Amino acid sequence: MTQSSRHSVPGRLDYDFFAFLFLLFKLMKQNQVAIFLGFVKYILIHSFKFIQTRVVQKSQKQSKYADI
Repeated sequence: MTQSSRHSVPGRLDYDFFAFLFLLFKLMKQNQVAIFLGFVKYILIHSFKFIQTRVVQKSQKQSKYADI
């Protein structure tokens, strides 16, 4: 796991979101279903990353206290 993925840069999510909106806008002319599936996939991936980082932080805190 790299350092950049552990500490997310503020504003990174906003950039991803706007890039995603632009992609949606391009897809709207092609297929409505593809838009919906892409949106669901996007939400699932970001929520999973957020949960994963929270779990890692909690486990690190617990291991620190366990050493004492």
